[in-house]
Amino acid sequence: MGERTRYTPGTFCWADLLVADPDAAQSFFHALFGWHAESTPSGDHWMFTLGGKNVAGLEAAVGRPAAWLSYVSVEDADAAARRAREAGAAMAAEPHDVGRPEMNVGRRGVLDDPQGAAFGLWQPGVHIGATLVNSAGAMVWNQLETTDVEAAQHFYADLFGWTWEPLQGSAVPYARARNRGRRLTAGVMPLQAEDMAPRWQPSFTVADAAAACARVHELGGHVLVGPTDTPMGRIAVVADPQGARFGFFDGEPEP
Repeated sequence: MGERTRYTPGTFCWADLLVADPDAAQSFFHALFGWHAESTPSGDHWMFTLGGKNVAGLEAAVGRPAAWLSYVSVEDADAAARRAREAGAAMAAEPHDVGRPEMNVGRRGVLDDPQGAAFGLWQPGVHIGATLVNSAGAMVWNQLETTDVEAAQHFYADLFGWTWEPLQGSAVPYARARNRGRRLTAGVMPLQAEDMAPRWQPSFTVADAAAACARVHELGGHVLVGPTDTPMGRIAVVADPQGARFGFFDGEPEP
């Protein structure tokens, strides 16, 4: 089981789903993964849980396309945001405390990298991020598709200290990230569709990618890519009924 009580800074730790209809999203992901949605005091944010463990978040976001937003754990969100701006990122949301300061939930900021891919910074307080990863129904991978792979690699190396290694045997140019010498569950590849903007996309572990794709179709979502065999395992890309894209991973996850 990939249970977590802390994250090494520079590691993806959380993903929020931003949609206009949270009730519909709750129903879809409960049917797909068995997630339960628990409301938070703000009234517009929910925790998705699986077996009592936090696996993802849900936010009401009216007036913008449905999307997932992935967060990287950092020691100091304000310092990380300053470094990101200096390296050419744009701030979508300045670092701020989540909830009342005395609650010490955590501090977050949201940025667009120099190519336009959105990601979040998470400075943990009581909430560390997901307490379950790399298990069935939990986040296992985050993939960047971008217009300039080399520039993106330099940006994230400067910001988080990541190093990159090519994935041998991949049908498309693909590189995996390492964080402080440890292989990170993140990768980068060239943008595959000209009509798509650069983006970070989370993936979730499933026992059978083909069966999971069939279930998405039954629930009103869309299968966009796959299932496809890769050197790491079988993958697929799907979208929920509101259009938020995410991936499936059918293989042997990291511990």
